[in-house]
Amino acid sequence: MAIKIAQIQNLQQLDVLVAGPDDANHLFIIDGQFDASLTIAGQGTNFASGKETFSVLLGPKLTNRQFVRAIATASIVKSQIGNIKTGGFAAWNILDADADWDDESDRLN
Repeated sequence: MAIKIAQIQNLQQLDVLVAGPDDANHLFIIDGQFDASLTIAGQGTNFASGKETFSVLLGPKLTNRQFVRAIATASIVKSQIGNIKTGGFAAWNILDADADWDDESDRLN
């Protein structure tokens, strides 16, 4: 199950009037960040990993006919490594970023 993000920090939303495909006339550009923490620990020669999915509702409410398409991007902006033994390693990856219209909330998810 996805971890729902309640608060986006530094949220910025730009609404641009456009003449787009499929009678689209608004382009919403939404930008922000959230702080998340994923902690993994192991002892000795043990290996530990973790994977999380995050979800957030963004933008104005739209009907299914008003929504044409969404594009998502994601990046890691903070990282911290502590106490890595010789020969050890740490890695962070974003496996996927997806955006679509959520029919339950009528918002971008």
